[in-house]
Amino acid sequence: VLCTDISLSLPLFVLKNYAPYITTLTDATERYTYMLKTDVLMRNPTWTGSPRTYQQVLSGGGKDKPNAWFGRFICKAFGIPTWGCSQPKKESLIRWTPTGWIPLMGATWEECSFDGMSGIDFQAESSARACHTAEEYYKKAVLLDCLADMTDAKRGQDAESEKNAIHPMKLWRSLSTIQKAVLLEGVNAEAFERSGEGGVKTKIEKY
Repeated sequence: VLCTDISLSLPLFVLKNYAPYITTLTDATERYTYMLKTDVLMRNPTWTGSPRTYQQVLSGGGKDKPNAWFGRFICKAFGIPTWGCSQPKKESLIRWTPTGWIPLMGATWEECSFDGMSGIDFQAESSARACHTAEEYYKKAVLLDCLADMTDAKRGQDAESEKNAIHPMKLWRSLSTIQKAVLLEGVNAEAFERSGEGGVKTKIEKY
């Protein structure tokens, strides 16, 4: 689906002027993405032109894929990070909230994946990064990953399903996997909380 700067500016104008309540919902998982329940019809999609656009998703609807595309699109329009993910016979999305990353549209950490990374690995890495500074995470995890990647390159790439397996012949990869598990020990909901004045004053704060 084609996305342009004009496409991204459209929901900002439409939601603020015609459905502002969607931008102020107290449930962070519903904020902005509530449009998927009210405006994007769950049906076989009707594409009215080429290239396909997000306006066509609104008018023509779609099943899980177009809904997931639009969910990511509306989040990104308002500056909310997303992680596109798919799982057997389904495509969905995972979005950022003040309490961490949350799967939506039936996604589960155990089944979803994206671009060769499993949902469990993404959840673990994002959680570990949330409760440690960038410098700590770099020293304790990233450097071990780099060493593991270099030794893997010499030996030959392993299958994705075996990449994080602990093995006596894979010293650096095993250490990297164990270290990531150790970093997860301090993870809790409070680790994702951010306080202090933001760099940009939001519309909600202004009005």
